[in-house]
Amino acid sequence: MLPDPPAGDGEAITFRVVRTPAGWRIYGAASLAITTIYLSLEAALEQARSMADVLARHGHVAKVVVEPDPAGG
Repeated sequence: MLPDPPAGDGEAITFRVVRTPAGWRIYGAASLAITTIYLSLEAALEQARSMADVLARHGHVAKVVVEPDPAGG
């Protein structure tokens, strides 16, 4: 059995929930390709928090932030 890989270098992975013209998107690590557009902030936050929770269970530091709507609405 192979040992678990190291949990990372301690730098937090940040999932950014961002408003776009079509809905809400989640941006994260550069290697993470998320193309889903969520129609509600609540749905996007639920998914982002779920991904952060999975990473936390594996020893990685992860957080979720909501970026303000650049259009102000």
